[in-house]
Amino acid sequence: MLLNTIQKNKFLLSIKLGLIGILLSAVTVFFTNQKDILLESSLIGFSVGFFIGVFENFFSPVKLRKFSFPIALLIRASVYFTIIIFSAIVLTVVKFSVVKQCSIIDAINTQGFYNYVFEKHLLTLLIFLLLLSFFINLILQISQLLGPGVLLKYLLGKYHKPRLEKRFFLFLDLNSSTSIAETLGTEKYSSFLKEFFSDMTEPLLLTKGRVFQYCGDEMVVVWNEETGSKNNNVLKFVFYAEEAIKKQKKKYLLRFGMVPEFKAGLHYGETIVNEVGDLKREIVYHGDLINTASRIRSACKTLNKKILASESMMNKLINNNSFKSEDLGLVMLKGKKEGTRLFAIQKI
Repeated sequence: MLLNTIQKNKFLLSIKLGLIGILLSAVTVFFTNQKDILLESSLIGFSVGFFIGVFENFFSPVKLRKFSFPIALLIRASVYFTIIIFSAIVLTVVKFSVVKQCSIIDAINTQGFYNYVFEKHLLTLLIFLLLLSFFINLILQISQLLGPGVLLKYLLGKYHKPRLEKRFFLFLDLNSSTSIAETLGTEKYSSFLKEFFSDMTEPLLLTKGRVFQYCGDEMVVVWNEETGSKNNNVLKFVFYAEEAIKKQKKKYLLRFGMVPEFKAGLHYGETIVNEVGDLKREIVYHGDLINTASRIRSACKTLNKKILASESMMNKLINNNSFKSEDLGLVMLKGKKEGTRLFAIQKI
């Protein structure tokens, strides 16, 4: 189920990027006043956008995470360059061979082909796409460091002044992390955590969650009100995470001799979103929401439950027979003066 949904979403996103490629190519054509090459430019734009989408969605997240920032940027730019050149050459050759009614080989070997390319100003489009690809690559790499959507919020200054907003928070951490670290050793344990967090990528993409921070063996994920409540995305993330780990069970057993297990605390409420720092700027969340969510996750161990959710969180979920809940009543969380009504959740 998870795999099929992921593949479908990736393919649809690649097509969307192809359509964006058509739009950018059309803009370039009209900007250079070369409307007679609109068709081939649009085909090149779609091809470039689609294959870049395929690369980014099916190969890039898995392969490039192993490389440093400059190496990943160079690899990405090289792949983009290859896709652009290949698409431009192939589609232009096909177009020229159809116009001249000759074979593709004959088309390439004729001087008219090269005149056609330069006279029709396809070179302008090509240079534009190459420069655009490098710029996009740089933005993608920076965005990956900051997290999805964060760069745009910085540029727009959305949280330059504190804002009160409603958020879903999910605290997720590994079970028995101390004993795992002692068993594996520092270096291997670090690789274990890296693999675990990397395997959370697909669940995050599917549920549109954003990582707020990684802290040791803990991962904090946040959703806005609309995205988190849609289709029970917050809860679905936990279920998808279970599926993702199950899918990679052989990998973990082969490399580490054990499979990660986790617990999760879910909470919903109001928080202050603010941009802080001078030497290092960061968008942060302030308020009791985060502290309570963290305490709920900690209560998983005390109550021997894998997934715990607050009453405010439960009120936002849609009961669609995909999960069952157990009302645990008021629970005194560490550091809280009043009890918090908690629910234990299990996937059906």
